[in-house]
Amino acid sequence: MVDCLERCGAEGVTGRALDLAAGRGRHALELARRGYETTACDVSPVGLELALARAASEGHELRSLELDLESPPGVEALVASGPYDVVVVANFLDRALLAELPRLLVPGGRLIYTTFHVDAPGDKPPRRFRLERGELGRAFPNLTTLEFGEDASHARLFALRAAAPAS
Repeated sequence: MVDCLERCGAEGVTGRALDLAAGRGRHALELARRGYETTACDVSPVGLELALARAASEGHELRSLELDLESPPGVEALVASGPYDVVVVANFLDRALLAELPRLLVPGGRLIYTTFHVDAPGDKPPRRFRLERGELGRAFPNLTTLEFGEDASHARLFALRAAAPAS
């Protein structure tokens, strides 16, 4: 993920970023360190509090959005919180949300997504939360894929929403 962030721009960027399914905010904190106005979104208030405390201890500001994406207002509240220059999703899969992710990006915005696929060892996460091989690479036909790959356990995607046409 860090290599994708480096390709998003230099430190001191003033854009907006979202860490979706942030958990304890590892990626949100990295985004804040790089100068993004960052929102950590998760269903867990405990994880979000830990993320906020860690950011504060390092002198970074972090916003939190406690949201259950499977219950109203869910996805619509998430879309209303945007748009964002960078959206990061790590180790989370909600197939209904995949189609909505491009709506979270500004024109020229970037999506960084990594999660488990079916060949990952062990039984966690359950199979319904694992991608099929190649699925992530096909999930965003309206985005430009800058990088896609799969290893023994994860699929990774770095994609770009087309910039708005000049007027």
